[in-house]
Amino acid sequence: AYILVRAAGFATVPGADGAFRMAGVPPGSFRLRAWHETLGIREASFTVTAGRPTVISLHYGAPSD
Repeated sequence: AYILVRAAGFATVPGADGAFRMAGVPPGSFRLRAWHETLGIREASFTVTAGRPTVISLHYGAPSD
C-alpha cells in the first residue's frame, strides 16, 4: 500500500495512459511533483490562468533519467 499525507493542496492518480485532470485549482503559479514507485520523482512549475486549460507534460524514461 502507498499512503500520501498532504496538509494542503491537490493530489490525483493518473489513468492507465498517464493523463490526469484536477478541477478547482485556483489561478496562480504552482509546482507539480509527480512520484512513481520505481521511476522516482519529476517536478514542473506551471501557471494556471482563469478560464483557460493548463497542460503540463512530464516525461518518465528509464530509471537513470
